[in-house]
Amino acid sequence: MEQQRNRRGVVTGVVGLVAGLLIAVSAPVAANHLNVKTSDLVNGAVTTPKLAKNAVKPGKIAKGAVRAPKIAAGAVRTGKLADGAVTTRKVAIGTDGVAQAGGQVIVQFANPVMTTSFNRFGAANPVVSTVGTGIYDVEIPGVSISGTAIYQVTPSFTIQLVNQVPTPLYNRHCTALPNQGKLRVRCWDNSGSAAHMGFTFLVVRR
Repeated sequence: MEQQRNRRGVVTGVVGLVAGLLIAVSAPVAANHLNVKTSDLVNGAVTTPKLAKNAVKPGKIAKGAVRAPKIAAGAVRTGKLADGAVTTRKVAIGTDGVAQAGGQVIVQFANPVMTTSFNRFGAANPVVSTVGTGIYDVEIPGVSISGTAIYQVTPSFTIQLVNQVPTPLYNRHCTALPNQGKLRVRCWDNSGSAAHMGFTFLVVRR
């Protein structure tokens, strides 16, 4: 009888020990005692709801990790852009109010010379040639100027000597129209006669 009691006590003790171990294993462990490494996380385990607000700081983002498809529409506002961050070449062709091509032309003995120019439509700069007195064709490589184009032409400010006195020439004007894919510029002097003169031009939209 005594042996049976001892056996029952042993069995009860073993059961209690096993139960205690099971409870210890299954009981939650405080997070501050864990050391979770990257290798412990399966792919996709850390989802957006798991991230605390402002948890991902700039120093945690790899270079080149945030690409255009990752940026929500309207996410980058004016206040987020550093001064000088958006250069001319970063602006899409056809953006309203942004000049896409332009230049300054001077005329020497009826020969037009492009002194400065730019062209966002192609690699080559605009080319100007004389068609007649006060008539010029401006060709912009990479684009064909059409009737829907938006452009501006302004005669250069000129001073000539009148009785040995430098006198500005007023009432001169130039116009431009598309012509076979080019921009045809016509200029008149203050008397209304066609005349050679320098001008500047801008093409805002082709």
